[in-house]
Amino acid sequence: LLPLLLLAVSFVVFFLIRMVPGDPARAIAGDKAPEEVLERIRKDRGFDKPIIVQYGIYVGRLLRGDLGESYKRTGETVAAEIGRRLPPTIELTLAAMVIATLGGLLLGILSAIYKGGWIDYLWAVVRAFRATGHPVVGLDVAVSSGVPVGSGLASSAALLVSVAMLVDQAVGSRLAGRELARLAHRAESEFMGVGCGVMDPFASALGEPGRALRIDCRTLEVEAVPMPENLCILIAGSGVERSLVEAGYRKRVDECTAALIEARRAGIAPPDASALRDLTAGDLPALERALSAKSFRRVRHVVRENERVDRACAALRAGDLAEVGRTLKSGMQSLRDDFEVSTPELDRLCEIGDATRGVYGSRLTGAGFGGCTLHLLDESHLESAATALAPHAAFLHTLRPAPGAEPIRSSSVHEGPA
Repeated sequence: LLPLLLLAVSFVVFFLIRMVPGDPARAIAGDKAPEEVLERIRKDRGFDKPIIVQYGIYVGRLLRGDLGESYKRTGETVAAEIGRRLPPTIELTLAAMVIATLGGLLLGILSAIYKGGWIDYLWAVVRAFRATGHPVVGLDVAVSSGVPVGSGLASSAALLVSVAMLVDQAVGSRLAGRELARLAHRAESEFMGVGCGVMDPFASALGEPGRALRIDCRTLEVEAVPMPENLCILIAGSGVERSLVEAGYRKRVDECTAALIEARRAGIAPPDASALRDLTAGDLPALERALSAKSFRRVRHVVRENERVDRACAALRAGDLAEVGRTLKSGMQSLRDDFEVSTPELDRLCEIGDATRGVYGSRLTGAGFGGCTLHLLDESHLESAATALAPHAAFLHTLRPAPGAEPIRSSSVHEGPA
């Protein structure tokens, strides 16, 4: 009975601690992280072409005064600490503090055993801040999201960037959006173990209304590319949920790394080549002869995908939406056949979309293995496209390019993204 008693007392103590008055609530709106209107990550520091769309994710915080760190997590260990500032009506004896600490340690052990929940993403942001020398404080955080989870719409990046901005606001560091994106990327790639690229957090932090972003994943240069006003984006859910941690994304990254090693050994890639982007379309014939069939398919996807990004950007600037659509279609074919990350459900939605009048092109979103498809169309054909896709989709959403994460007033939290 003693462990149960300790646990019960610790819950009471921590409940009382959380009653400490804090600062007025602050919130961050993180509009849906990137929904790429053109190209998906092509791995190995290539080029990306995402946009931000008007899904909303909100995180709010109540700063715990001078409580310090109410919970500390280092690696797999969680220890609870008694705060230094308590309401004047609360008196804790030394024995009570010891009991609360022991109870907190028990909670820490239980927390260390449990893994895989979305709450881990919040811990990952805190760990990324600490690892880069930025201060952190104890926070009560509330999260409200309309971004479908596991649908390839980068809900994790939206959450990470929003929490990073929230922590930054709380400690007063005033980091730039680019730095917040880098912290969010480190949180997911290093502390969550997802071998993801920088596109999602960069688009979440740096998105602009009415524009797509061309992101150089090596130099981290970002260029905003205007999108025509009559362009409409329709998202169709396949009904197949996927998780980056559990899916084959990491395997594809490893395969790209292995292919680069093969290309260097064959003398095709330069000795100092650090990514598949260092290869060109002119290298493909030699690569086909030198690499295994699977490695060649992976390389061909990456090389051609980088080319498609530049073609799509040029087409957007010229207002050539038919060419933009062709890059979507060829990209989907490559994702299906060369990169092998599609599913029958995604294939079917893209086939229906491409056969519908007014749709310029379709492709899967995110890393594949389920999730959603994206359909680029003229706004005047939205109703007919939605009618064609609806019987085969788990859900449909129309999207517009929107700003990245930004602080909002408390009173506007329920008014939707700015």
